[in-house]
Amino acid sequence: DDVLLGPRSPQGDRPPFWFAARGDARKPLRRASCYEGVFPLEMDADRYGRLIETVVAERGGLNDFDIALSTTPGEPVADYARETATWAIHAWPALPDTDAVFEIVTTGPPD
Repeated sequence: DDVLLGPRSPQGDRPPFWFAARGDARKPLRRASCYEGVFPLEMDADRYGRLIETVVAERGGLNDFDIALSTTPGEPVADYARETATWAIHAWPALPDTDAVFEIVTTGPPD
């Protein structure tokens, strides 16, 4: 009965919230900075750099903050995001072959 579980998650007793942001739009990035992460859309190196600048300015850093980038199977995370992205989420083509999905998931991210 004297069980203590830890460590506690930074957001407390709720799931983490990630907010989508198109490009480097400041309002969605400021909103995402108040929570646990961002799922940026329509990225390139310049926009990604401004995204990082905005989040760091709002939070003081990237600690406990996720950046989830969309990739396609076999596509590596863009070089400009390798140091800061925390998740690569595969965008699957319509009606993917379940065996191919299993193979990609078990193999892990491309180098």
